[in-house]
Amino acid sequence: MDLTFKQIYDGESKEFKNIVELYEASFSSDSRREIVNKKKLLSKENYGLFYITEKKKFIGFLIEWKLPEFYFIEHFAVREDLRGKGYGSEIIKFFIENKKVILETEPSANGETAQKKIAFYEKLGFKMNIYKYIQPAYEKHKNPVEYVLMSYPEYINNKVKFMVVEEQLHEMVYEFVKRKG
Repeated sequence: MDLTFKQIYDGESKEFKNIVELYEASFSSDSRREIVNKKKLLSKENYGLFYITEKKKFIGFLIEWKLPEFYFIEHFAVREDLRGKGYGSEIIKFFIENKKVILETEPSANGETAQKKIAFYEKLGFKMNIYKYIQPAYEKHKNPVEYVLMSYPEYINNKVKFMVVEEQLHEMVYEFVKRKG
């Protein structure tokens, strides 16, 4: 596979529109940002929206955040008609090379699709962490989502480290500061 990753900065481009179509088809309303807010992120220095192609054919997209101690995959999807052909594995292998990476996924109790996603990431070396995690609501009219965090190349092996990861995600990705006390 000869994949090309193009970072998108223009919220009016054809590539952005292709991503939006796949994004909305792949993630529930509570699990994604409103498009107007997604466009605002394109200029953020630590945010990357990548349009992925092979021989100029749109394959999928990946959204990353560069955080102080790790990279975070916020969303990742391959076109439905291309799933199961190895593209997803190649994209993730390329992305995680020489990086510490965190991602959210549904708990296995959510059914067969969630179990397949977990198995996909585990096959690539991700570790399932044991601590409870809630993704804050993306918008005021949306609900928080219960997820599990997976990490690469190693487990988040204690609660203090987990809390640091959670705090970075909440403050930098979701712009939600946990209120203490």
